[in-house]
Amino acid sequence: LAISDMSSVSVDKDAQWEKLIAKAACIRDICRLRPYQHGADMLAAISQVLNECTKPDQASPAAIVLQGLRALCEAEVVCIRSTWNALSPKLSCDTRPLILKALNELFSLVPSLTVAILYAVFDALVAISAYKSLSSFDSEEHTILHLPRQARPEVDSLEEIDMNEDEEDQEANLFVPGSSYIKLLSLTPAAVLGAFEEFATSLVKQEMTNMPRAVYHSALRGGTTRSDQGKTVAGVPNFLLKMYERNKQPGMTPGLAAGMLLCFDLPVHMGKDGKPINRFLASRGRNFQQMLVALIHEVNIQPSEWHHSILLPQTWLGFMSRTYSAVLQGRQAELEMQLKHGKEDPEEVQYKQFTAWLWVRDMLTDVIKGASKDSPVVKGNSIFALTGLAVAVAKYESSLSSDTEGMPEVKPDFIPMKQWISMVTETLLSIVNSRYQPKGQKKQCSLLCENTASIIARTCAATALSLLVPIFIVSCKEKIEEVLTMLTERLPGKPNADESQAVQVHMGLGLGMFISRLYEEKVSDLPGQQMNFVLMKSLDALENCCFDTTLEYNTGCILGVGLVLSYMSHSSQTESRVHASASLRKLYKYLDSSEDQSRGVQEVLAYSVACSCVSAFSVGIIEAAEAEKAMSKLRTLAENNQQTYSFALALGAIVHGLSACGHGKAEDLSNRLMPAWIKIVLAEGSPTMERLAAVSGLVALVGSEGGMIQLKSESIQSSQFQSKLNEVIRTLTQIISFSEQIGLQTNAARLLGRLHMSCLSSTQNRASVPPDFSYLPVNSFIRAAIDFAIEGGKKGPESVPAELVKVALAPIALVGESHQYPPVNWASILSPLMRLDFGDEVKHLCLELAVTQAQSSQNAAMLLGMWVAPPLIYSLSMKTQKYLFMSLSLWMQHVAEDKLQFFTEVLLIQQFEVKNRTKNPEICQCVLQGLIQAMKLPNPAQFCWSFLCQAVEKIYELLPNEVQRGELEMYIDVARCISEMADSEINRIVQISKNNIEKATFVKVYLVSQGRLSLMNLSAVIHIVAGYHQKENILWMFLHSFYHARIVRHENTGVLKRMDWLLDLMGYIRNVACKSTLLQNDDLKECIDFLVWLFAASVLAWADHGAPLLLGLSADWSLWKHQMVSPELHEEHIGKHPTDKFAVQETLTLLPSSLSLLLAKEPWKEQTQKFIEWLINMLECPKEALSKPTMDLLKVTLLALRSLAEFKRKAIWTKAYGW
Repeated sequence: LAISDMSSVSVDKDAQWEKLIAKAACIRDICRLRPYQHGADMLAAISQVLNECTKPDQASPAAIVLQGLRALCEAEVVCIRSTWNALSPKLSCDTRPLILKALNELFSLVPSLTVAILYAVFDALVAISAYKSLSSFDSEEHTILHLPRQARPEVDSLEEIDMNEDEEDQEANLFVPGSSYIKLLSLTPAAVLGAFEEFATSLVKQEMTNMPRAVYHSALRGGTTRSDQGKTVAGVPNFLLKMYERNKQPGMTPGLAAGMLLCFDLPVHMGKDGKPINRFLASRGRNFQQMLVALIHEVNIQPSEWHHSILLPQTWLGFMSRTYSAVLQGRQAELEMQLKHGKEDPEEVQYKQFTAWLWVRDMLTDVIKGASKDSPVVKGNSIFALTGLAVAVAKYESSLSSDTEGMPEVKPDFIPMKQWISMVTETLLSIVNSRYQPKGQKKQCSLLCENTASIIARTCAATALSLLVPIFIVSCKEKIEEVLTMLTERLPGKPNADESQAVQVHMGLGLGMFISRLYEEKVSDLPGQQMNFVLMKSLDALENCCFDTTLEYNTGCILGVGLVLSYMSHSSQTESRVHASASLRKLYKYLDSSEDQSRGVQEVLAYSVACSCVSAFSVGIIEAAEAEKAMSKLRTLAENNQQTYSFALALGAIVHGLSACGHGKAEDLSNRLMPAWIKIVLAEGSPTMERLAAVSGLVALVGSEGGMIQLKSESIQSSQFQSKLNEVIRTLTQIISFSEQIGLQTNAARLLGRLHMSCLSSTQNRASVPPDFSYLPVNSFIRAAIDFAIEGGKKGPESVPAELVKVALAPIALVGESHQYPPVNWASILSPLMRLDFGDEVKHLCLELAVTQAQSSQNAAMLLGMWVAPPLIYSLSMKTQKYLFMSLSLWMQHVAEDKLQFFTEVLLIQQFEVKNRTKNPEICQCVLQGLIQAMKLPNPAQFCWSFLCQAVEKIYELLPNEVQRGELEMYIDVARCISEMADSEINRIVQISKNNIEKATFVKVYLVSQGRLSLMNLSAVIHIVAGYHQKENILWMFLHSFYHARIVRHENTGVLKRMDWLLDLMGYIRNVACKSTLLQNDDLKECIDFLVWLFAASVLAWADHGAPLLLGLSADWSLWKHQMVSPELHEEHIGKHPTDKFAVQETLTLLPSSLSLLLAKEPWKEQTQKFIEWLINMLECPKEALSKPTMDLLKVTLLALRSLAEFKRKAIWTKAYGW
């Protein structure tokens, strides 16, 4: 160490660096090996190294000595608290990674040190510093080993790591899951939450920066399918396709066609470059189109098969989504090949590529319409196909970029999407009700062939309407009430009920499916009494029909209630969960006492109880004992009716659902049912109906009804479940291939397709947007934070502390200002948090998220629309209202027109009423700042612009005529808003009259000073103001306006424009003085005094900067406001303050010197002769026109120019001196 301190000029830099590293290493080793003997002696050497090594490339020695310091603290040779107090001035802002790592290692000693009392306060300081340091690290550098044990993942998940993996593979599994960060949040003391928030913000920023673009599209287009399916499941589509193509038995066709509808898909052939091959994509699209035509004709529809009726709409939606995607890819591939071959005009091909999605929409519509001319079954399938196509196209449209700049304009060859959706809706409603007439519209032509109102068509249309719910929610909410009313009026027992039994059944089923989709889209969680009132009214009608034992055809209502309860159980509203609980118990009681009911009623009751019971148990609405009671009842029914497939289906569904939720007895029963049912299915000698029941129970036992019972796919991914699933699939394929009973084969083919679809799909695919971020990786902090927020919305602030919810949401909201998150149902996530008592801060963060995400999320915009209108807007804190005002430009184009209209015409205007304006001037300022930003947006929607202009006009009218000092900034902001309007609008709004002369003058002169209006506009103002008696305020406005016109760079305020205007003003003054121009004011001298002052003010402002600064003028109109202390002065009118009066008076005093300075500069110098002649002409005017002070001023001004060459002419100086 002694040698290393000796300086030597002969040692090169490399040698010096090696000595420094060696010195640091020696210090560290001594501290580690002999801390008690020599540790204290090392402190000076450690301090020296830290002081010397401050550059970015000198981090290594500093980090090494910090390791030594850590050893001294660990041995308690030095106090860690005093150590950090000494180091913090130097190292608290150090950003070198090696130093940050060494400091974190030092801080990690705090919990292990023995004296707890001394470190109680210091612990929080250390934790804050540690979190701030961690914010600088890459999130991938964190591992679970860095976390406290309480925050690490559960032991079970760690034990799943294969023990045969090598150490490198195990290290790869040490990444920190997002849920661990949330656990860490719950362990964090309140004093440290701010630092944790900063750390979490860095995680969210990194995650959003690295977010793959594909996530945005795959989430919206249904790409969230399970990727963990095994070979057996993956082989189902190919097996069914081969069976379909080889089939020669007409009796097998409907079953195989149904299987194809459920799982038909074709692989995408990739080239060597890893991209799809265009010609194969085009061929794939044609194959899908051909399959569409075939399935419309071959899929069978039997209204009596209620289970098939429940599945058909969603099945057709899945197929049409795949078909639309494949045909669109094929179309784009064809256009790319055309462009490559160069046979078409590139611009024409580009337009065709831009409108390919609309072209495919219309082409498939024509295919469906052409096929719908055949039998009633074909027409029914056409209805489902058309509705599925509408949803697929709408979902694709929502994933398109909202930025249309540079995009070609769509020609009128294509029907606008909104109108096309309206035509689809009207087609369905016209089939349900042949006398249907759109409200206030002309009935449009049907997208299907005429005469489609057969019994089958009406049943299909009633159930197909549920598919359109996501579209209705986003674009036409009024249709929801219309559909609910129409279906409710046609329930069994109602005056408008259909004569057909099948239609009555499907009206109840259709209404139940429609309401269940509304609950699935979380509409009930949104604020808004009208929607919930209509929803509950329809549900009450449905339940009344369901439990009315006197009705004959209410089986559809019973099924509908079961479906609604399944989805209602997952609502975050307590009222909905209570209602679901009561109705489920009522439904079970109905089943328990249904011995005197028909077999059909018992079957649908069993299925409804199964679906709703599993959903209720999964969310804790009912206990395990109650669920077991329902399962036992269904088991008894299935055992007593072994040839009834519905009871086996219901039993399989409830056993699968309960076992997936962890019900032990259900799992035991599943293990007994499986081999028994397989044995029956494979026994060729067993009765066919018994085998049909067994095969239905089998597929339900492994999850075919997962979509109906709302199970998350993650809960059924165990290896034991996969082996059961594979065994069932092998059993079904064996039946389809070798059984001699065609009926069994047909049903097995359909059920196999259904099973494949349920394995492949997740709950997210059914909803228009995912309900959460579960499609993001496990290590996603965003996913974990939103899951935590959802949990908080369900459990409330009593179970989940509001401050923790705030810390979890704050980073999401902050990063959301600069990023658009992947698709998620923001409305269902944020609405419960805003409705429950989580505090104003959480509510503010929720609305901040809704505002920033409204551009890309329609449901966020919908939620926001509800909160910017009454009554909810009045429940928001002042801070949140200010934010909404300030952020108007971000969200105004995304909320409904009526919501924006209220916000601008009522809420904005209210702030400027006298009582509110004087009480909350800050809010008024926020409103105007938001309006300024909103009016600066390029090409806003016409309705937005109209509302903004009306709001600004009303605000301008509400402002007092006399401008107060404290409100000057408000007038400036209003003027800035008005400046964004057209000239004609400005002249219409800012018309000067006796009642608003000061206010209108200020706005006009401000707009002129900024170059928005030409200087010539001042002439009209001057003409009117000259007759106004109280001119102090007006003079002050003009003085500032002239100066700002000089310092603002604009073509309208250029020096030549100012010079021309001043010459015109001089001519105007001469004409008034000579009585050539008449004014309204009778006092001519007063008018001339005012006009001469204007001349003086313009000369002073434009001559140089010295005189204006001397009079207190500056680049800021309201600079004086910040210098005011006295409230009395703050409320004074402008121009009345002593400094204002002084500036106005001294303007005349400075005129002679200012004019001399002005005429010494170009291009003013060239006009010297005109100025001198004007001064002489003014002095020669009639005496009654000029007051003595004005006469003296003009004379002095003229004589001040005596040094100029133009003055020295005999004719001039003789007149000037009066000779």
